[in-house]
Amino acid sequence: MARRSLRILDLARQRIVGVFLLLAILAAAGVYEMLGLPSSIFPSVTFPLVRVIADVGEEPAQRMMATVTRPLEEAMLRVPGIQSVRSTTSRGSSEIDAQFTWGTDMVVAVQRIEAEAQRVRPDLPSETSIDVEWMNPAVFPIQGYALVSDRETMAQLYDLAQFTLKPALVRIPGVSQVQIQGGAQREFQVRLDRRALEARQLAATDVVDAITKENTVQSAGLTERNHELYLTLVDGQVAGIEQIANLSVPVPNGPAARLDQLGTIRVADEASFIRTTASGHPAVLVNVIRQPAANTVAIAAAIDQLFKNQPTLLPRDVRWINFYDQARFVSDSVNGTRDAILIGVGLAALVLLVFLRKWRLTLIAVVAIPLTVAIVALFLSVLGQTINLMTLAGVAAALGLIADDAIVVIEDIEHHEQTGGDPSAEAEHAAGVSVRELLPALINSSLSTTVILLPFALLSGVVGAFFKPLALTMALTLVVSFFIALLAVPIAVSKFAPASPPPPATPERPSRRGRLRQSAAARWALATGRAAAGLYDRVVRAVLRVGV
Repeated sequence: MARRSLRILDLARQRIVGVFLLLAILAAAGVYEMLGLPSSIFPSVTFPLVRVIADVGEEPAQRMMATVTRPLEEAMLRVPGIQSVRSTTSRGSSEIDAQFTWGTDMVVAVQRIEAEAQRVRPDLPSETSIDVEWMNPAVFPIQGYALVSDRETMAQLYDLAQFTLKPALVRIPGVSQVQIQGGAQREFQVRLDRRALEARQLAATDVVDAITKENTVQSAGLTERNHELYLTLVDGQVAGIEQIANLSVPVPNGPAARLDQLGTIRVADEASFIRTTASGHPAVLVNVIRQPAANTVAIAAAIDQLFKNQPTLLPRDVRWINFYDQARFVSDSVNGTRDAILIGVGLAALVLLVFLRKWRLTLIAVVAIPLTVAIVALFLSVLGQTINLMTLAGVAAALGLIADDAIVVIEDIEHHEQTGGDPSAEAEHAAGVSVRELLPALINSSLSTTVILLPFALLSGVVGAFFKPLALTMALTLVVSFFIALLAVPIAVSKFAPASPPPPATPERPSRRGRLRQSAAARWALATGRAAAGLYDRVVRAVLRVGV
């Protein structure tokens, strides 16, 4: 192993330009990939959990259990790989959680659950709405904003968020969904007159069916004119209170009645039982959800840039308040890791400068740390990892190991160069001798630490999903640091920091006080030796007497 390493080192020394060019390319690619890596608080964890939410308005809980929850549970149990199904049924709502085994392809699992839900859809109540969600960290908002105004009504704020801001935010790359909470929605309210209904033998459901049938848009087919085909539509949607008042309601055994003849019509806000506030004022909340592989920091920057480029999106009397900013936590984590790297580089440089007192050796050890971090970032990008708390913690925790490998190699090479007979000739072989001596220790040190990280990579469940990126980052850092300390550092020391010849030794004649001190010390050492020898002789004789 040592001979092979020496051959590799000799081969690398012969192609020093190619070696350093390769390192420069890897480092540049690592920096480029680091700037483009997706960043988030948590790793991209694939939780094997799918939630199905069914809504049937105001249906009683007991009826929901029989007509909605049980058919959906039986349908979901047909999906392969499912472990358990748990449901929570309440008035008008049913939530069903399907737990799969770890390692299941969740994209396929979600598609199969959606297919099973559509298969039993005809057996469910006609007004049932089904929503299938894959539970992962990307379903939680990364940015939260609030619309607050002293003049605009809650209905106007809701329309602003729903029809102006939401389309603009969805167009930002990486945004998957924009949720609107709070506010008020405008609606037409019809208060029926009981006497008018009884006089025409109508029920409230008859009026609802008539409004539903009239307030639609339907296709009437194609029409041909001038050798061209045109799509014809029948638009029955109401656009105002006058049009909805003129809607006709069929009356059995009599002429149709207008809607305004059966009750009063007015424009009002939809009834809401949830109140949202911000800064002590009623507000409409806008939550931004990212795609699983999107960059949180880039999305936040794009949102800020959107309002800078289009200031007319918000009226002057509307305030845009950021009450939750996940990008700030990610930026703080990145900045903390950057500070840790800078502190580690500074301390390593200080240690080398104090003990070796050569700025070139110090510079080589300092450059090895960011070089290793950049190459590790490249490998993380290739393996599909992201910048998150666990990968940043792995880099920060491995900084000492990176500096340790470089410092040990540099110090050993310097020692061989200083103790050699011919400094100029020793500079060519000191790197090879140091690598031959330190190779077993470097391999054992790196391998033992890497083996310790293997149990974290074998963990399963949520713990394994979070600790695997940490173990992978530290293992990659150890491997890259080992090869840089084995190849790049010895070449750099032998080429850019050759040993200087030691100053010639000039014998100095000791002074009279020094000679007196040396003679006194010699007499004291001689007397101490004689006393010790006499004491040893007495002890041996005493032991022999006791034995006899």
